[in-house]
Amino acid sequence: NDAEAETGSRKRQQRLLLILESYLQLLGRLDASSPVLPKGFDVVAESFRLADIARSSGVQRALTASAARARIDDPALAELARKEQDAQRRINSLNTLLTQLLSAAADQQLPQVQQKIRSDVDALRQQRESYRKDIARRFPDYAQLVDPRPVTLEEARRRLHPGEVLVAWYFGEEGGQVWAVPAQGQARSAPVALSRARLAAAVAGLRRALDPGVTSIEEIPPFDVAAAHDLYVQLLQPVLPARQGARILLAVPHAELGQLPLSVLVTEAVPSPGRSPLPFAAYKEVPWLARSVAIAQLPSVTALGSLRALKPGDSGRRPFIGFGDPLFSEEQARLAALPPKGMATRGAPLHLRSVPRT
Repeated sequence: NDAEAETGSRKRQQRLLLILESYLQLLGRLDASSPVLPKGFDVVAESFRLADIARSSGVQRALTASAARARIDDPALAELARKEQDAQRRINSLNTLLTQLLSAAADQQLPQVQQKIRSDVDALRQQRESYRKDIARRFPDYAQLVDPRPVTLEEARRRLHPGEVLVAWYFGEEGGQVWAVPAQGQARSAPVALSRARLAAAVAGLRRALDPGVTSIEEIPPFDVAAAHDLYVQLLQPVLPARQGARILLAVPHAELGQLPLSVLVTEAVPSPGRSPLPFAAYKEVPWLARSVAIAQLPSVTALGSLRALKPGDSGRRPFIGFGDPLFSEEQARLAALPPKGMATRGAPLHLRSVPRT
């Protein structure tokens, strides 16, 4: 009920996850025309909604809170929101203190103090609930933004722009599922024969060439083009009809898939590029997914609603493109200076700048 409080035992969470994943697997096996389904029951829409609840993360909550703060322009709303957030912080602090007391030695548990903390927590929860009800009554748009309902398939479709397709995944202990929702046309879902453990292994294999941790160019291992194509076949090919014609793919990855840039998936089976005089030049002809569609990544489907509920930016903004891997100091700039034209790169050391030295 209260994600911000992070309450509930790990055992209970594991049990709930087992129930949820079993239900998702059941829905994935059912055909829309199955006689066991209630009339009007949409299997794809039901599994899509539940998977987004299960995918919800700290990133999503932070994004929702950030979007909500950006919408506050009423002093009365700002005051109520501050009080509600302060009450939750105090609840969290008291719960942490209570946990510490409960785990102390028997003669140090201070029963009377524990009772007082429980009483204070109950009072703060009632106070916070009154703030939330007040916000919902007086500022319903903000209330929906800060505590969004799970997004249904049709709601997600309404938030898409022409030429976009939303693709989401969920991976459990025994297998996964993929959903594709185009701005126009039929939404599709399909099972993915990858457990979370097998997905993690596949992603780790591809990342070896992307984040190798070596000291020279020659030591960078070749990128496994065949494995990247195999992953594409499993993750995206089953919902290809829903993606056709889309110019932008809004991806909602799950688990370790979020650690892989989807642009490096390979859309056709091609031989692995050989060595070339110019490092990596042979990869130029590989049919990367990035060649066929632009890709944007979201932490959850609900985040799409949060982002598109933001006020539009300044209409006079100029276009911007940003590249990562910045230089943080003059020393790094000197180290990163390119060799003169024509100078051999063989044996040249790689200057990895992932840790700032300012």
